[in-house]
Parts: sequence; C-alpha cells; structure tokens
Amino acid sequence: ETRQNKVDQPTRIKTNLRNFWIQVDWTQSGAISIQSPQRSLTRSVQDDVVFSVDVSCRGIPTIHWTFMSAAVSRSIGTWQPGVYTNITVDYRDRVKPYNNGSMGLSDLRLQDAGYYVVTVTETEGSSKDAGFVLKVNGEMIWVLMLVTGWILIIQTYDFEHTSTAERLQRGRSQCPFSIKNINLYS
Repeated sequence: ETRQNKVDQPTRIKTNLRNFWIQVDWTQSGAISIQSPQRSLTRSVQDDVVFSVDVSCRGIPTIHWTFMSAAVSRSIGTWQPGVYTNITVDYRDRVKPYNNGSMGLSDLRLQDAGYYVVTVTETEGSSKDAGFVLKVNGEMIWVLMLVTGWILIIQTYDFEHTSTAERLQRGRSQCPFSIKNINLYS
C-alpha cells in the first residue's frame, strides 16, 4: 500500500499479517532544493557576477549551467562537487564553479546579458531548474565626424570595453563595436 505523508512525500508501508510486523520505507520524491537570494542581477561591463545558489539533494548533485538569449543557447559547464568539473571552452577562463552550485562569471561583456539556468540532477535521475536574469550595462560610444560640411553621428556599443592598444596586443585590430544608430545632418 502506498499513501502520501504530510509533506507530499510517498510512504510505502509493507505488512505481513502472519508475523504482525510493519516496515515503513520513507522515500523522498522531489527532494532537490535550490535556494537563491536574488534571481535578477544587474552589473556593468568588465564587472564580475556570482549566481548565488544553495543546492541540496540526496547524494552528490550534478550541477549544469546554461546561457540563453534571443540569439543563442549554449552550455556553460557541468560539475559534481568534489568529483569533476567540465567547463566549456567559451567560458573556461571566466567561470568559477562552487560546491554549493553557485557559479561566478568574470569580466562581463554586453553579450553576457540574458537568461541563465541551473539544472540540478540527483543520483536517482530527478532534476530541478532555477533561472536567473542578468542585465549588463555597457558603455555607449558616440562618434562625431565632420565630413565635408556634414555631421555624421554614430551611436555604438563597446562589446569588449577594451582600448585599441589592448586589442592590438591580442592581435585584434578589427572594430569590436556594434552600430546601433547613424544620423546625418547638414
């Protein structure tokens, strides 16, 4: 016979009428807990952020973080505290995994803005998700040019927030900007 106990966890009761004994097997379904003090975060370009969670479950959890935006969805990394860590190449230099399930992301870029999902899977295979929203404030750059009597104003976003000298040192002389708006006045 199976019935639900007070906290909606299944309880199995086995009876043997010949010997008059009862064995109670308390099992917990959905025993995964993901606690977080803040699910909506705002940071600036080049800041660091910690997606703070406190994960609990039966056994050693498998923690998986995913990034989603309007343009992309990609895996960030998977780890089991004290067992293994596997961070994808795109994030390897910027992600710090924590044993409680939290994840640190350093040197933020405008394109890091989006939705982050942590999936916690326990040994038996059940899982639970929690989502976070990250807004990244970037620096807008206005370029004003006077071209033969015309004023050209270009509004851009600095995605990398690095100086030209730093980009040249890394061998990246191409423009890291995204043009948002162009106005031409005479």
